[in-house]
Amino acid sequence: MSCYYRQHEDASVTIPKYSVESSAGITYYDIKVRVGNVEWFVERRYRDFAQLHEKLVEEISISKKLLPPKKLVGNKQPAFLEQRREQLETYLQELLIYFSNELPRLLAVFLEFNKYDIIYLLQDLAKLFNESGDALLSAKKEYNLSALEVRGIKYSLGVMHMPKTNFSPELQHTLQSEQNFASIQKLSKYVKRHSRWHSRHDQSKRIYFNYLLLDPRITNGLKQRARSMHRLDVWLTFLRAIFYVGKGKSSRPYAHFRQAQKQLQSANPHVLAKDPKLALIVHLWQQQRGVLLLRAFNGVTSNDAHSREAAMIDALGMNHLTNRRVGVYFGLARKKFTSEQRKQLGVALLHMLLSVYMIKTERELQPAPVPKTAES
Repeated sequence: MSCYYRQHEDASVTIPKYSVESSAGITYYDIKVRVGNVEWFVERRYRDFAQLHEKLVEEISISKKLLPPKKLVGNKQPAFLEQRREQLETYLQELLIYFSNELPRLLAVFLEFNKYDIIYLLQDLAKLFNESGDALLSAKKEYNLSALEVRGIKYSLGVMHMPKTNFSPELQHTLQSEQNFASIQKLSKYVKRHSRWHSRHDQSKRIYFNYLLLDPRITNGLKQRARSMHRLDVWLTFLRAIFYVGKGKSSRPYAHFRQAQKQLQSANPHVLAKDPKLALIVHLWQQQRGVLLLRAFNGVTSNDAHSREAAMIDALGMNHLTNRRVGVYFGLARKKFTSEQRKQLGVALLHMLLSVYMIKTERELQPAPVPKTAES
């Protein structure tokens, strides 16, 4: 969890994007809050901003002109929404400067500090027990903390027990505490060194990419559920859902689905016994489910993609995946990186892919139709 009281000088708030709900035409602004190494997202409408501002003007006497005014005509135009996004971002940043040492409760709740910051979470609990403690005691009722509150406090105290996995020690380490999870950001240096080396020394065609295959029974709409989950639980769920790591070009990932479709029709047990990836895809289809395909790192060379694939496989562990072979390293990762550093490269890449997953829409790929041609 974060601690704004101690880390207010290393805090920021931005609005990286907005989204429009197609059915109702409602615009939501995605607010990213960061305190130290802890970050979370909050979704708010313009009217939520207006209600917050009205109360802040009334209770704290901030300037009425700080919030951009409401617009009744043309307020759905992309150019206007982009301008509004920038204005609302500036508004929140100015509030954070104005309340640099301590956030008023109204703003803390608006930005959900009471869910992700240990001080504000405990303040919420103190307020509840102060106002309703006698009633709770007289009624002899237990007060139940939400799952997010319990896990947040446990993670902050470092007493959260994580389930045993088949991941590498380097990846398992990131699941043991919030501090360890935050340390993933430091591992991005390996991605930068790796990318810089291939940019300078690898002049082959940059037409390759990496991809993951995920089990939707495990993700279970993770993007939507993530707002009510602790971020370490989101991280663990994402990792557990991955069952295959690959690289390729063109429509390479769909080759797996064509092979699986043939096995779905022939049901050859000998082939499925030899290829656990195909067996799992067939099993998902037989259960009327699909497969999640996540592509990333587009436009890299073959050797670059091979090294990224190898690093992620080593980080996740062969016992967790359905890959039948370990990956192959090239360039800097092969010549200079230690075994531990290669896995840390994999951890950093997987964390980047989680960010990609969180902005994508889950779409389960079914047996048909799939593209007819594929290149490996």
